[in-house]
Amino acid sequence: MPLIPMKADINLDIGRKSFASGLLPELITALRRSCPGDLVGLVGDDENIRPELEVWCRFTGNSLIEATVENGRARFVFRLGAIAMPAEASRPVGERVWLYTNFDCNLRCDYCCVRSSPAAPRRELGLARVQRIAHEAAELGVKEIFVTGGEPFLLKDIGDILMACAVVAPTTVLTNGLLFTGRRAETLRTLPHDRVVLQISLDSPTPDRHDLHRGPGTWKRTREGIERARAEGFRVRLAATVSSDAARNFSASSLGDENTFPTFRA
Repeated sequence: MPLIPMKADINLDIGRKSFASGLLPELITALRRSCPGDLVGLVGDDENIRPELEVWCRFTGNSLIEATVENGRARFVFRLGAIAMPAEASRPVGERVWLYTNFDCNLRCDYCCVRSSPAAPRRELGLARVQRIAHEAAELGVKEIFVTGGEPFLLKDIGDILMACAVVAPTTVLTNGLLFTGRRAETLRTLPHDRVVLQISLDSPTPDRHDLHRGPGTWKRTREGIERARAEGFRVRLAATVSSDAARNFSASSLGDENTFPTFRA
């Protein structure tokens, strides 16, 4: 599957420039007209600048997130500002809120802990309730919001739901990544990629194990969804459900213990 180029906020064609021949002033100029979280793309004729670019990113606190070569030209994308990792040990209880926006799903995964499927009742929270929860979360000092389901992108108003959350706090939405086409692709483009992270489920590096539990062909479609999200400039976090197929004993990986943080279910 061909790689979809990641969309950058600023694009520079640097020709054959290197750090020894004029690249650094161009980078400084680009940084001065950028904001934290912006993506800067460099296209040049010399792919050998990658080691120096990696060192420069490390020392300047930026993050090199993509390096590709196509038609003889190298393309690098870095994010302005390093992504701060939460101090898990010192995070107070209550800094995260989990919202189960709905329980219906377009897949029928055999290890789903909430038994979501196309036949499951939707039981959605609804936009008005999410807006009220987000308002209360801001007053309580919530620092992160996680939106899950079911599959949240089945909801027609998921864009408004995510915007209501992202205004209050950085928001992560858990999704299988299969629905980023048509009107849902348009919804993605309206979301602030510096405030919304897409956590996409990909259980294995090859289709066999992923498709065994999530359905034939889903691995390929998930990969396509990941590429679409990255092409739009979103930070994508991958989540895998680790399984022992022989014992059929499944343990889902997650971002946090749902019993530790406030959770709102429909």
